[in-house]
Amino acid sequence: MAKTISRYRVSVGDEGLYEPSPHGRVLKNLLQIKSKREMDRIENEALEQGEDRFTRVITTTSTITIDLLLNVHKCIFFERFTIGVEGTDALED
Repeated sequence: MAKTISRYRVSVGDEGLYEPSPHGRVLKNLLQIKSKREMDRIENEALEQGEDRFTRVITTTSTITIDLLLNVHKCIFFERFTIGVEGTDALED
């Protein structure tokens, strides 16, 4: 029987990989956090820090560009995950 390939399966680098743990619910991360509860806490802190930072930088007259969105993403996720952050520069305060 031929093997079926799913178009939804991710197989590039660390994307789609999970930290080894009894429940396997935490994506592979640079902090090697295995607890979902701990990762939720860390992510919430990162989102709050990003929100604080970017509400000072982005105004109602700001132009939303791909570079800006990449910078927001990098600011929030760069130190935590290995994916989706190459080639961007974080905004200066």
